Amino acid sequence: MSKWIFGYGSLMWRPNFEYSKRSEGHITGWDRRFWQGSIDHRGSPGCPGRVATLVRGNHNEKLYGVAFEISGNNTESVMQYLDERETGFTKIDDVLFISNEGESQKVCFYIADEEYPEYLGEANVTDIAFQIYSSYGDSGWNGDYLKNLAHTLRRMGVEDSHVYSIESEFIRFNGKFSNAPKSITHNSLEVNTNLNVFVSIDTKELQFVDSPSNGVRRKRVYHSGQAESGRVTSIVEFGAGSSFKNHPHPEGEEIYVIGGVFSDKRGDHEAGTYILNSEGFEHAPFSKDGCLLLVRLRQYHGTDRPSKVVATANIPWTDSLYEGVQKKILFSDNAYPDSALLLKFNEGAVHPPTFYEGGYEMFVLEGTLDIGINSYDVHNWIRFPGGVVPSLSSVSGCTILVKENGLYLAEPII
Repeated sequence: MSKWIFGYGSLMWRPNFEYSKRSEGHITGWDRRFWQGSIDHRGSPGCPGRVATLVRGNHNEKLYGVAFEISGNNTESVMQYLDERETGFTKIDDVLFISNEGESQKVCFYIADEEYPEYLGEANVTDIAFQIYSSYGDSGWNGDYLKNLAHTLRRMGVEDSHVYSIESEFIRFNGKFSNAPKSITHNSLEVNTNLNVFVSIDTKELQFVDSPSNGVRRKRVYHSGQAESGRVTSIVEFGAGSSFKNHPHPEGEEIYVIGGVFSDKRGDHEAGTYILNSEGFEHAPFSKDGCLLLVRLRQYHGTDRPSKVVATANIPWTDSLYEGVQKKILFSDNAYPDSALLLKFNEGAVHPPTFYEGGYEMFVLEGTLDIGINSYDVHNWIRFPGGVVPSLSSVSGCTILVKENGLYLAEPII
């Protein structure tokens, strides 16, 4: 006696069992959704991936997949294999399958429903795509699962708006679907210059590199152009008593004092000071006792840009649009699309997905920021390409420095 198995996810391209016949076609009344969690094959307990399951849908809608006929002495062993593989899943029997050639069979398949422990349920497309981008398991990168599913459906000529919309968002995070995220070579002159992909770097794990000035060291998270005159974002450390000789700032400079006291001709700037130096500004900065800075060079162009020093401790927090999230505006000008601000998340606060055409860059100053299933503690630098940024939240509370719509300022130097 034979048995027919319907595959709608990885079974379509990797059944991992012997079968006597393969048939492409459809069932009705079901929708494919990335609502199933994976804590083994495509994720881990602390960082679950997302894979496809089926949910009840319009009884007239066709759901395409692949049916496999299991026959002869192989039937019992394959069904036992599938029952063990899909432990905890709900088995659905006797569903009508119609092949592309018009032949019909009764099939069975397995789904993860709300009773399944790792069931994750519905979420917005951006958050699903980012979770898939971020997850790895025993079977590899979760992104490969999405890539294989989308490729298989296209090869079959299937339209699936849910899968393809997730794929579209995923591509924003990963560029051209080419490879899983790779490690960055931070000593290269060109560092993270593809502004169309998501990047996150725990700067605590980077080694400081000496600058031309004795006692001043840096960690570059973005760099384009010449070694000492390029466009750059870096963590800069001034040792006690160190200084830089007087120098100008073509295309401007942006500084946030993370710790210590940073000094120049305008005075002493304590931790929490935000500084903008416009084109033409010159100074010879130093630090008597040492300091740590976040610095952006050549990312403040515009001849009418103001120079300013902002003691953020003197600015009151104001409510944002979202409960539990407060803000301090550091720079905003109607003549330019970019802005800078501090965001403070109270415990459990959530900033929902938001569209930023010009990208979104963050640096964690205090606490831990949560983005989907990923957590970023102090001194993590995070950059999203233009488009929808996933949900931002914090279980324990955090403060972050944000640059909104500023990626046009960071365009690589040709």
